[in-house]
Amino acid sequence: MAYNPRWFKVFKLLFPRANAFSLFIQKKFTKLIEGLTALPHDFRNYIDQIWLDIFPSSTRSIGLWEKQWGIINPAADNATRRIDLDILWKLTGGQGKDYIETTLRNAGFDVYVHENNPPVDPDNFLSGIFVMVAGGVNAYAGRSDAYAGKTGGELLVNGPIVTNTPLVLAVAGRPNSCAGNQFAVASYFEQLMTYDKIYQITDDPDLWPYFFFVGGTAVRRDAENIIMSDGENVIMSDGTSVVNSESSALVSIDYAQIPAERENDFKALLLKLKPAQSWAGLIINFT
Repeated sequence: MAYNPRWFKVFKLLFPRANAFSLFIQKKFTKLIEGLTALPHDFRNYIDQIWLDIFPSSTRSIGLWEKQWGIINPAADNATRRIDLDILWKLTGGQGKDYIETTLRNAGFDVYVHENNPPVDPDNFLSGIFVMVAGGVNAYAGRSDAYAGKTGGELLVNGPIVTNTPLVLAVAGRPNSCAGNQFAVASYFEQLMTYDKIYQITDDPDLWPYFFFVGGTAVRRDAENIIMSDGENVIMSDGTSVVNSESSALVSIDYAQIPAERENDFKALLLKLKPAQSWAGLIINFT
């Protein structure tokens, strides 16, 4: 603590005008008041720091901020952590395609948002089978260019919804009996088995517009004779090039690449942004 002349003048005004309370001459009482002047100065600095804590760029408690915003895997350096927090803090709402896409890209995810309009069957992009891919000449299991994977996208609805089922170790009686029934079951279990909720893609065309996709660049065209795309234009079988129109139906979506360590952050942010009634198809490789 240090003597603060500004607060010393404030203290002088609090005492009666009498010789006993005179602070002009140096005495023990004067030294006591000089020592007390550091307290309000420290309080003011402390309160000012609390004000700065409400901004991601100046907070002293980055960890508490990340806990508040549900960031599970923060970045390694504080500068990036503050940028990630600032993006979440500045979310102003809005659930349109452009807003969601801009927010995701500002957060460092190289993805695009594609509306399913005109609607096509989402299963075209989300269904798949497991395959083994050799990425190079003479690739074998264990090499970096050989991998097993699943073709097709992933469905994101409402985040993880799990069902806990007892892992029964011993059962006496008849299954599915209730208390009071002559076939009531007595069982013993030590833990619960957790199952992720599985959502089924609807075959009702009226519900297909409620799907949207997040991934790489996409090809849109009503015609059946597309042979390739250069990203912005679609090359037809007769060699002509037409604009890849947003008003045309989705034909294909390229996979986007996101680091595996940012998967949870990406999904958490998308769940905050997307309309609750919509289902998001992720055409993404988390690598």
